[in-house]
Amino acid sequence: PWEQPQVHWLAEDLLHEMRAAISEGAQRRDYVHQFQLETRLHAMGVLSSHLGEMLDVEQVARAVNENTDMVGIRRAHVAVFEAEEDDPVAWSILLDQEADSPRHRFRTREFPPPGLWDGGEPVNAALLPLRFHEEALGYMAFEGGELSTWISIARQVAAALKVANLHQQVVELSLKDPLTGLYNRRYFDLFLETEVVRSNRFQRPLTIALLDLDTFKSYNDDYGHPAGDEALRVVARCMVMQRRATDVVARIGGDEFAILLPETDANGGQAVSAAICEAMLAVSDLKRPLTFSIGIAELGSPASAEALVASADQALYEAKRGGRSRTCVYGRPASNGTGTESPTGQS
Repeated sequence: PWEQPQVHWLAEDLLHEMRAAISEGAQRRDYVHQFQLETRLHAMGVLSSHLGEMLDVEQVARAVNENTDMVGIRRAHVAVFEAEEDDPVAWSILLDQEADSPRHRFRTREFPPPGLWDGGEPVNAALLPLRFHEEALGYMAFEGGELSTWISIARQVAAALKVANLHQQVVELSLKDPLTGLYNRRYFDLFLETEVVRSNRFQRPLTIALLDLDTFKSYNDDYGHPAGDEALRVVARCMVMQRRATDVVARIGGDEFAILLPETDANGGQAVSAAICEAMLAVSDLKRPLTFSIGIAELGSPASAEALVASADQALYEAKRGGRSRTCVYGRPASNGTGTESPTGQS
């Protein structure tokens, strides 16, 4: 009965225990919240540190995906814009794909692309723009987490992407010829070393062609250096149009060019060279027709980059000595510039 003093005392004891339990529960929740906050802040610091080190857009996307769980985000997709004519945001390219898989490219206004999320599962997602000052770089699609966290990450990712883009531009400027837009000698040598190692390892053919414009000095003297520069740009366009996606075209000297042909033997190199010569003969933008002297060499023994270039250079010398406008394959007799007298066959 409530009138008994013992019941009052028991009720007071129960109330004290309830107050203590509520207080302990609140403290535990506060401790858990504080721990989660500190963990998230630490993860944000780690992510910021990683993003500050990234100089490649693919690395930026991987750094985000490797740290999103720590900051309470289920998943984040990073996409950058690709322009088409007057539309700067026409296409989107997802960067968070597997390293060996092709990039996922789709129309920006058709987001989300098929396969981005499971069709039968509800998704709570938000899209945030990736902007650096007034420049629209892309966007991020987030699942889960808090909006404040998303905004903070999006700002850091935008800055990291801008730095990566600027770095890529600097690298391209250092590896490309400013006049023709082709790769320069430095890039060609680096790529050649890599391809020689790969060809030796897998026992695959590799061919190099050195192309030198005939009588280009007199062309410059007769029509002036601006006309000569334009002629070099025309030559570069002809070479690029005749190459495959895996071939590398470079300007390695004043009027000397090179093309590296992976997975191609010497006969295939002759076919590509003949196509370039025919394209040059069809050009009508030059003050007068220009022809090539071409030296071709296939990777052999000794299988080194230096030996391959030296063989092609010797073949080029033989083509010039034979009267120019000729193609010479190392170890074979020279042919005319069109390559019609040489055996051809693309590998």
